Amino acid sequence: MVSGTKISGDAEILGDKVTFLAELAEWPDEIDIDRAQAAKERAEQRLSNHTAEIDVKRAEFALRKALIRIDVAHHM
Repeated sequence: MVSGTKISGDAEILGDKVTFLAELAEWPDEIDIDRAQAAKERAEQRLSNHTAEIDVKRAEFALRKALIRIDVAHHM
């Protein structure tokens, strides 16, 4: 079995057929763990020190993506 990550999207399961409609999908070997860790740290910093100029939803989404990437990369 090959596992990957799907961030934001939908899945349809019909019998033995699965269809994914994803905004972003990655295979574990495509994930740059250092880049994901840096993105996590940036997002956490933006959320902890946010001002009116910071788009909180965007920072939360960036944090979620980074955490998923890190989790998938560690389970390769």
